[in-house]
Amino acid sequence: MAPPWQAVFLIVFVISGVLFWRRAVVALKQVFSKAKVAACLALGVVGTSWVIASQRIEALVFVAAAMVVVAVVLEAIDRRRERTATMASL
Repeated sequence: MAPPWQAVFLIVFVISGVLFWRRAVVALKQVFSKAKVAACLALGVVGTSWVIASQRIEALVFVAAAMVVVAVVLEAIDRRRERTATMASL
């Protein structure tokens, strides 16, 4: 990516960060409210390891895409189960 485009993206990220700061903090607190510090650190280590590995192994891009698809499917299944359980309790 050329430096001018990098500058454009950096400016957009900074402006978005300023505009959505409060909403992002609320979302982060909700997501990590029950998480343990060790689990958060482990997630950071795994994420860092993934980035380093993906720089060296190009096929991991496809693995990452497959993981996103699996996550979306599992979320859809979970939501369907919740909806069915809610309807059954009515």
